Amino acid sequence: MAEVEYLVNRCPSHMDAWYMRLETPDDFSASSAAFSSYFQAVLNWVRNGGSVRRLFCLGSSRAYGDWTARHREQTRHLRSYSIREVTWPIKADLMSMAIMDTSAVFLAFTVGDRVQGMRIEDSEAAAYFQSYFDRHWENAREVTRTPAP
Repeated sequence: MAEVEYLVNRCPSHMDAWYMRLETPDDFSASSAAFSSYFQAVLNWVRNGGSVRRLFCLGSSRAYGDWTARHREQTRHLRSYSIREVTWPIKADLMSMAIMDTSAVFLAFTVGDRVQGMRIEDSEAAAYFQSYFDRHWENAREVTRTPAP
């Protein structure tokens, strides 16, 4: 995946991302090895010093709230990995994105049964997407971290 290549080769320090699909990341990972690999690569990148703010769209699924609580528990030791939830009641996948520092934006769209995407390497475009993400981040619910034992 282009995002993983960017994380490894360009070594950004921060990423803001949102996952806006009806299915949980576990459900999506089961059908896409590339996505599973990407999701794990992001967590590994955080373990190696990267910083992430990630929004998850709860959509209309109650299982999603359970998934984010479990995910928060599994990642509670990652101090530079913050997650929040937004509710989006529309029964359709939305655009997902990842903003790397302020230099690149990766967009992913569900088209039929496939996910297609694009990369924009432009600091001005990244700044617009960053402002858009920040507005959503400020209004999202934090998924709280339980203290490590």
